[in-house]
Amino acid sequence: MKSAKSLSPETSFLKAYVVGEPGTGKSIFASTFPTKGFVFDFDNGIDSYRGKDFDYESFPLDPKGWILFEKTLMEVKKAVEEKKYITVVVDS
Repeated sequence: MKSAKSLSPETSFLKAYVVGEPGTGKSIFASTFPTKGFVFDFDNGIDSYRGKDFDYESFPLDPKGWILFEKTLMEVKKAVEEKKYITVVVDS
C-alpha cells in the first residue's frame, strides 16, 4: 500500500486560475499560497491577506488604474525573476 508521507513536493512552476462567485473563498484560498507574495488588488479586498507575507497595490477601475497596473506589473515581473516573490495573485 502506498503512503503519501513518502511523496516529495513538486517544485516546478505552477499556475492556478481560480474562478467563483463573490464570497466563495477565492482570496482566502490564494492567501494560503507560498510567500513572499504580491497581490494586485482590484476590489479593495486585501483583508484576506492580513498578517500574511504579501505586498500589494490597489488599483482604481479607471484609466489611471490601468496605467498604474502596467507599471506595477513590470516591477513585479522583475521582482519574480529576482526571486523576491514566490506567489503573484491578481485578485478580482
